[in-house]
Amino acid sequence: MYLFLLVTPAFAQIDSSSIGEESHILQIFWASDPIIKLTLLILIGFSIVSWAIILYKHRELKRLKDSSARFHTIFWKAATLKDIAKRAAPPNPLFSIFRAGVSPFDNASGDNSPKFDTIRHSIHRATADEVEKIERYIPFLATTASASPFIGLFGTVWGILAAFWQIGQTGSSSLSVVGPHIAESLIATA
Repeated sequence: MYLFLLVTPAFAQIDSSSIGEESHILQIFWASDPIIKLTLLILIGFSIVSWAIILYKHRELKRLKDSSARFHTIFWKAATLKDIAKRAAPPNPLFSIFRAGVSPFDNASGDNSPKFDTIRHSIHRATADEVEKIERYIPFLATTASASPFIGLFGTVWGILAAFWQIGQTGSSSLSVVGPHIAESLIATA
């Protein structure tokens, strides 16, 4: 916060020819270096996709919670396993796991009841499949959360390097020379 207070007066003094009449973020973006633009576009893209995934996951988990509550109600009120299978319907992770545990009995006849290991394996496989469905897109969020700060830091370093290069080219360290590049780097940081 303190850095922002120090830099705010500096933004007011930036030469208007370098970034336009007013120092708006979009004007700074359009006047910035292509590497900074690419960095910001990558970060904006990651942000948009991440928010889309977050909203999708929120809706999906709410739907799964509601359908699981319905399945629990059906499960405890049903008289037989066949009643549960008739009344419950996918897509519901609990129903899929239930169905995997009951399906070995569908193929069994008389004294040929399914073995416990077969049932356990079916349930474990169905559980793993359902967990995989629920966890879909989570690795992208984790990767984005880990990589985005470093991508922003790259933009910051690039903007500072551009400021130093400009100082070297002009021989002046005035705010009008350094300001636009510092603005680029601060935007990439945010």
